[in-house]
This record gives sequence, C-alpha cells and structure tokens, in this order.
Amino acid sequence: MGLKGNKVYFPVESLTGLGHFNRTGKLVREMVKAGMEVTVASGSFVDPQRFFAGADCRQVPQIAFRSDGKFYILQADGTRTIQPEFNEAARKSERLQAHLKNVESVHPNIVITEFWPFDRPNVDHEMTAVLESSKEAVKKGLRLVSVRDVLDTPYDIDKKRDPDVEKRHAERQAWAIEMINENFDAVLVHGDPNFIPLSETCPAAANIKKPVIYTGYVIDDLPKRTVRADDMEAPIVVSCGSGVDGHELVYSFLTAWQKIVEDKDRTPEMANMLNHPVHIVCGPRFDPQAFQQVRDWAGYLENDYGAKIKVDAYRDDFTSVLANAAFSVSLAGYNTTLETLAMEVPALLVPKYGFVQGQLRFSTEQLYRLERLHERGFASFAHPYEVQDPRQFGELLLHEFTEQTKGGKQRPKLNFNGAINTVAVMDELLAKKNAPAAAPAATRYSIPKVTA
Repeated sequence: MGLKGNKVYFPVESLTGLGHFNRTGKLVREMVKAGMEVTVASGSFVDPQRFFAGADCRQVPQIAFRSDGKFYILQADGTRTIQPEFNEAARKSERLQAHLKNVESVHPNIVITEFWPFDRPNVDHEMTAVLESSKEAVKKGLRLVSVRDVLDTPYDIDKKRDPDVEKRHAERQAWAIEMINENFDAVLVHGDPNFIPLSETCPAAANIKKPVIYTGYVIDDLPKRTVRADDMEAPIVVSCGSGVDGHELVYSFLTAWQKIVEDKDRTPEMANMLNHPVHIVCGPRFDPQAFQQVRDWAGYLENDYGAKIKVDAYRDDFTSVLANAAFSVSLAGYNTTLETLAMEVPALLVPKYGFVQGQLRFSTEQLYRLERLHERGFASFAHPYEVQDPRQFGELLLHEFTEQTKGGKQRPKLNFNGAINTVAVMDELLAKKNAPAAAPAATRYSIPKVTA
C-alpha cells in the first residue's frame, strides 16, 4: 500500500527526563523519511526540531504536577515553577480542546499514543476524546499504542505506604487492555520478546486481543567506537541523561573518586584507572546550583590531587563522547542503556534514584531492565544502595573498570532496528487492513531475536 501521504497524529509528553522524546523522535524521523506527514503534539517540547525534525510540532498547554498541595510546571531546563492559582479542570479542558482542534485540522488516518493507556492517567480524558474524534478518519487507517519494553510498576516505598497501590495498578492495566481491545489495531512494544516480554511487567497481557508486535529496540544512528583499549586519553564518562535528579549519582561518584585519589596505598589497578581523565556530562535539566557545586568539587580534586576532571552541562554530541569513552558510569534510562550496549562501551549502569522525605526511591523500570541485562550477561549495574556507600561504590568501580577494559569479552547483541521495523510494521498493518476481503494480506511481522 505504501506509507507516503499518510497523516499521523502523535501526542507525546516527556514529564521529567527526555527519554520519551529521544525514542519517539527517532520513530517520527523514520516515519517522515518514509513519506508520512507527521504531527507531534506536546505540552513539554524541548528543542522540537532536534527531536522531531521534519514533523509539524504543535504546542498544547503544559501538564502541571501536584506536590505537597501545590501545582508546578517543569521548564525546559528542569526548574520547577509553582503555579499559585492553578485551575486543574480548566487546564485539562484547554488541553482537550487543543488536541481536538489539531485532529480537526490534520484529519489523521493514523493515531499513535505513547505509553497510554497503560499509564498517564492525567491524559485519559483528552486521549479518549482524540480516539472518538478521529474514529471516522482512521477507519481505513491505524490506531497504535507505542510502549517501551518495560512498563512502570509501583515503587517499593509506595507499596509500604499504601497497601492498595498494587491493586489499583492491576486495575489500571485491566482498564488499559479493555481500551486497547475496543479502540486500537495493535500494540507496538519497542523491545524483544526473547529478552523481556510484555507479560513480565503486564501480567494480564495475554488478555490483549489485538496484535502485540515487538519491533526491536529504538535507538538513534550512532557513531562507531574507534577508541583503543590502551588509549590513556580516553575518558571515564559519567552521565545522567537529562539531568533530572542526576546530582545524586554525580555526588556519589565524586565522593568515591575522592576516596580513591586520597588512598596512598594505590594498587596498579587503581593507578591505571586514575590515569584516565574523567568527563562528567550533567544533562540539560541538571539542577543549576548542583552543577556549580560539581564544578567546584572537580576544581578542588584537580588543584589538590591532580585529578583530571572535565564538567559539561550538556553535549549535543553526547553519543560521540560515549562512543569513545574508556568506561562509562551512567544513569540507566532506556536510551543511554541501549546506546551503551549498541556501541559496546564498558560500563557500570545505575538505575535513576533520589530521595523522597529522606527515603531512597529508585526507578523500578530501570532496575528491572538492568537485572535482566545482568542475568543474561549483557551489562553490569550498581544498585542505588551500593552507590550510596562510597567505599563499596569505589570498589565496584575499580573492579568493573579493571575487568571490562581488559578487552576480548564478547557480549550478546540485541536487535536495535526498532525504528525501521516500526515503519515496516505500520506498512504491513495498513496493507492488511485495506486488503480485499477475499484475499487478506499475510501477516509477516518480523520478531527480532536475541543472538549470541
């Protein structure tokens, strides 16, 4: 049938970090390359033409968050601005009307929701309205759900505080599956069923009656890794994605690094690791005050101990920086984790974490993926509890750096063609839906494999 000229409406929100924009941005650029006319709607755009080049980007009113009885919005640089007289009902109505206006003007025959209806209950009303308003236009088109490999599950501290949180989570998933069965053509899972099937974080996935299609992992085009194992100028790169809550990892790293440089009884392995410069990339949403503290700390270690530490707020060429790292210590978002694996960068990955009322809270999605990667020999990771202990973290850094930079270790590979596969699947689904009844098109969805 071909995809050229098909009109896509793709609402996307990145509520804290930038991972959702990275993943959906790559999908959108592949759709544009295939000739589709893509409209992306968001209330949280950050540099839209960088992420969604070639698409029609339409701003809708921003989602506001509630915390401690106050509403706030997240700015592009990560700062939170309190909205003193915020009207939640009015904002939801404004967002709904903006989406309906977009649907009316775009008249899409393909609608894609990102992460919804599995999550994002604050957009239930507007997304339901988008489905209803686009019903006629997509009769010969598609409605698709786009999700990553691992769905969010309740945090441990939330389960301790609220015994009903798991029950509500299960009810939400049941409702999501009902919505999918009644309103969508397929669920596109940007992962690998031979690695993490959807059923692991959505136990009721077997109740989905529409096709669940695994596209492979979605990553951007990456530079080749050219650094030599014996290159002492290759840095140890420390990064934290968008930078939201990233100061915890950077502080922990610098504390552990300081203990190592202060140690007068250095082993040859310690000396070898310390010979490499450190390059800290904080991210565009890193707290400005914390960024200055990191720069001051790095300056102290350089002046008093001769440590070589470079600190950047943000790098447009981050994947090139990562590709040529001797070793990486990074927060383990979907994108950074997969880029690290795809480029075969020696690394110690850490799930995103922070403190809520003095209690450690970490990403269950990221920890779950890391545990599975570690079980299969794909990656090494540090639990936030280990990272909080400077001596334990330092010992783990030294061990992983020494072992992984020896070279010669072959790791299994995953399918990283998720964006191209997504476009191919869309083409097949459209062809099947519009095939003559007497001769339905064959289903040829390519399921990516984990290869040794």
